[in-house]
Amino acid sequence: KVGEELIKTGIAEKNKIHRIYNGINLDDFSKLNESSRTNSREKFNIRNDETVIGTLSRLVPDKGLKDLIKGFALTHESNSKTKLIIAGGGPLKDELVTLTEKLKIKDSVIFIGWQNDVPQTLSLFDIFCLPTLREGFGYVFLEAQAAGVPVIATGISPLTETMQDGESAILVSTHSPEEISTAIQKILDDESLRIRLRENGLKNVRERFNQKNQLDEIVKLYNSLLIRAGFALAPGVCRVSYMHSEEI
Repeated sequence: KVGEELIKTGIAEKNKIHRIYNGINLDDFSKLNESSRTNSREKFNIRNDETVIGTLSRLVPDKGLKDLIKGFALTHESNSKTKLIIAGGGPLKDELVTLTEKLKIKDSVIFIGWQNDVPQTLSLFDIFCLPTLREGFGYVFLEAQAAGVPVIATGISPLTETMQDGESAILVSTHSPEEISTAIQKILDDESLRIRLRENGLKNVRERFNQKNQLDEIVKLYNSLLIRAGFALAPGVCRVSYMHSEEI
């Protein structure tokens, strides 16, 4: 979308734009297993028979957290063995707590503040949901996928570009607690859907947003520019590599 805007405004020509997405360091998620998940759940007193819908976000209006809480409340009416965990901090917290009290779900919503270990925190969740109203890139959605957690997001740019609705995530409308609740219930009721979202989410991150691939792309682009400019063949000119420069 940024590239399209650059072309539209005349800032850049189409043939001079090379898109490279942000990447996830998958090594950060490689140590997650059932044991780490169990430890995380025990830390916050989550029972084995409880399902956790979770989010990790700044607590600000743009993140759609009131919609998330309302959507969770609708789900909780018919599924009392659900918990909502909200990780993060921000100026909206008091309003969010008040909303949980108003909806009579305060005991089922846990605010855990900012957590240093993002992969470990995400391993707490059975479903990740963040109905954001606007997003720069949506790094946290890809982190959730890297943690093997089914994702519910909003169908806004750039999320429609980084995730495929019904395959690697479920995308809902903004300001729609009803759609959020329906998506949560659909994932809870359909094991094959849970498996598909989990597997395709992991595949999405590994194939399209693996940090190593992104670094490879950057190095490849820089070296192609050097060659195009006629410098790469000159004695003593350095070719870009991962950790250092090499004379060629």
